[in-house]
Amino acid sequence: MQRILGRRFERKQEQLLPRKQFAKRMIIFAFLGIFIEAAAILIGTLGFHYLEGLSWLDGILNAAMVITGNGPAFEPHTEWAKIFQILFSVCGVIIFVMVMSVIIAPVFHRVLHHFHVAPGDNSSNE
Repeated sequence: MQRILGRRFERKQEQLLPRKQFAKRMIIFAFLGIFIEAAAILIGTLGFHYLEGLSWLDGILNAAMVITGNGPAFEPHTEWAKIFQILFSVCGVIIFVMVMSVIIAPVFHRVLHHFHVAPGDNSSNE
C-alpha cells in the first residue's frame, strides 16, 4: 500500500514535505477518493439494474443521486430493490465520509505537522 500511495506521512521530527511532493500526494489521494466513489457507484448501478430493472444509464443516475444524498431519481417497486436502496443509502453516507477523509487527510496532516516543526527547520521547503 505504501508503494501505491507514495511515501508515508512525515513524522513529528521530520521536515514538511516540499510543495511539489505534497501536490503529488494530493493528486494520488484525490484519485484514490475518485476510485472509491466510482466503485461504489458501480455497485449501485449493478444493484439497480438487476434488482429494479433500470437501464444502465438510469441505474448510474439513481446510484449517483442516492450516494450523494440527493435522493433516488427513480422510486423502487420491487421488495429487493427497496431493501437494496435502503442499504445503499446508508452505505452511501459512510462512503461519502470515507472519500472526504481520504482527500482531506494529507491537508489535515500538513496543517498539524506545520505546528510541530521547529521554527527555521522548514525555510527551504516553503
